[in-house]
Amino acid sequence: IYENSFGFSDYKKKETLSVNSIFQLASVTKPLTACAVLMLYEEGKLNLDDELTKFFPAFPYKGVTVRLLLTHRSGLPDYMYFADKLWKNRRTPIYNQDVLDLMILYKPQRYYKPDRRYNYSNTKYALLALIIEEVSGMSFAEFMKVRIFEPLGMKNSYVMTFEDLRKNEKPDFVKGYYRPGRVAENH
Repeated sequence: IYENSFGFSDYKKKETLSVNSIFQLASVTKPLTACAVLMLYEEGKLNLDDELTKFFPAFPYKGVTVRLLLTHRSGLPDYMYFADKLWKNRRTPIYNQDVLDLMILYKPQRYYKPDRRYNYSNTKYALLALIIEEVSGMSFAEFMKVRIFEPLGMKNSYVMTFEDLRKNEKPDFVKGYYRPGRVAENH
């Protein structure tokens, strides 16, 4: 079996990639999150038509279900945009719980009523991760490790936390770039 890597893990320092380099998968995690939600559904721990108020009683948007989050049809605004205005300390990372708290406190205007149309957004999957935590009693990172990564033999897969980034515990972590020399921010 041929195995090799090409390119840089750190463009500025010209550090090369290795077969052990760790990439941030960003939105590729959405299908894995959906898989985790469907596992909990199959176990009878949640229903796809459960409204979010079942999990988060103060959630201010009526008619939003787990199914609508999974399919990007909830009409909820993308936190990547409303948090820019509402998140006070830009040096502090925003966590999924912070997204929910901002939505409850400020009630940013939704894009449209639930199930009217498709709109890809990160907000939905931040909320699904919180539902997984609520229903399973485990952190999202631990659930993914114990229920998905380990059973599938995915030894080099994990949910990267802000603490991991701060501690730099993953020495082979690859920096992302949105163009040569311009490091992309980790969200």
